Amino acid sequence: SREPNTTGSYFAKGGEVKMDSKDVLSLMFGAIGVLGVVGGVGNRLQTRKGIGTQFIRYIAIVVSLPIAAALAVQGMLTEAAVSVILGALGYAFAGAAKDER
Repeated sequence: SREPNTTGSYFAKGGEVKMDSKDVLSLMFGAIGVLGVVGGVGNRLQTRKGIGTQFIRYIAIVVSLPIAAALAVQGMLTEAAVSVILGALGYAFAGAAKDER
């Protein structure tokens, strides 16, 4: 794969950014997560609703899935990262069946 230059960045000497398709996809996944959070907060402000369990679950999904996808695309999805992501989702959805009654 590619290596950073001696300064530790991915910029070429002329200042242009060296990005491949994996980097572009990772940025897109990051943007999806940010837009999902901004949209969710905007919706809550517009509808004057509070932050409840459904919103917390929505945020858990909208943040963790793009992170997992970006890590997978970069080839950095380790067992530890999967455990943390699944743990966060499990915590967010722990009382889902109880809440629907």
